[in-house]
Amino acid sequence: MRDMMLTMDEYLAFRRLIDSERESEGATLSQEKPKRKRKASAYNRRFAAAYRKIAKAKPRSKHMSIMRQAHKMARGKK
Repeated sequence: MRDMMLTMDEYLAFRRLIDSERESEGATLSQEKPKRKRKASAYNRRFAAAYRKIAKAKPRSKHMSIMRQAHKMARGKK
């Protein structure tokens, strides 16, 4: 019975086989259609508009205070 050791030539041939298989897998993956991005929700659109409006009016305000105000405005509390 032969040992399970590979010669250097057998090992290199095996590595080339594995590398070529990986390359062909990558080629098939790159041909797939790109996934669609999800549509922004109505709340998200209201929030973005409120954030831009507040940030433009108060450019030196802190980010978190603008976020809080924009969330309140988007929920309709202000």
